[in-house]
Amino acid sequence: MYHHGRRAAWFRKESLRGLSLVEVVVAMGVFSLLMAIVSVVFSGGFATYRNTANSQKYLENAQFVMNDLIKQLRTSSVIAPVGNPAANTNPMSIRFFDHSQSKCVVYRQNPGQDFIEKAIGSAGTAALCDTAPGFGAWQRVTTGEVTMDLVIRDSVLSSRAGMVFVSFWVGGGAASAVDPILLQSGVSLRDYKKSLGL
Repeated sequence: MYHHGRRAAWFRKESLRGLSLVEVVVAMGVFSLLMAIVSVVFSGGFATYRNTANSQKYLENAQFVMNDLIKQLRTSSVIAPVGNPAANTNPMSIRFFDHSQSKCVVYRQNPGQDFIEKAIGSAGTAALCDTAPGFGAWQRVTTGEVTMDLVIRDSVLSSRAGMVFVSFWVGGGAASAVDPILLQSGVSLRDYKKSLGL
């Protein structure tokens, strides 16, 4: 009985013993290390998600702008640059007269910036669009980083049909964390006044 009592007292003393300072420090160190690893993994995942979401948004916007430009070019006469790929190997703007809207329009790469902008002129004929377009304020039409390349074949100011190939590079600039994405489209166009004999 006495022996059992001593054993119970010893057990109570052992069970009441707390953690030593070394054990607390080691546990806190392991916990801190695990939390640091988890936070790095989560922050990397969130950054990747954010970059992907932004790239998708910029890509959708650039696709919309390209489709709008191609739609307008289909019913237009290109005024400048003229369709000479040898002289216009990489034009940064395109000015055209849209016969369906009777408007003079220009799209261009903003000088020194990675976005596309457009202006609408007051000229009511293709001839005035060439000599006195009367452009208003520039409007930014793309979000994010977008650069534009154009290839124009044949002079649509003549009676021949012409082609315009438009390329947009989305992302990939100095501030971008993603590789550039290429969008390309081409459109056949004609000078409606010539084709209608007007």
